Amino acid sequence: MVEKLKGNFVSLSIQQFSSHVVEEVFKCASEEKVRGIVNEIVEDPNVLALYQNQYGNYVIQNVLVATLKSPIIEAQKSTRNGFAQDIIKVQIFEQVSNHGPVVTI
Repeated sequence: MVEKLKGNFVSLSIQQFSSHVVEEVFKCASEEKVRGIVNEIVEDPNVLALYQNQYGNYVIQNVLVATLKSPIIEAQKSTRNGFAQDIIKVQIFEQVSNHGPVVTI
């Protein structure tokens, strides 16, 4: 299922019903697949739309939780300079490493 949705996670995340599908994928997918989804969402040029969207906001919360739970966050801390080149990734990194997920309704 993840492969069929690949490339569409951001657009699916801002729609009422398909955002629920994305959230369920986060719950059911393997850690490797979740990392791929997180990377796709974070690297998408339209990721800011998720922050401002009533449905996408919940998906961003799942991204933060998935990132927080992942051992990859420790590796990212050691490579922060390279990681800091992308402003969206920096925001997510700072949020997760300093404060944990924020719930915005």
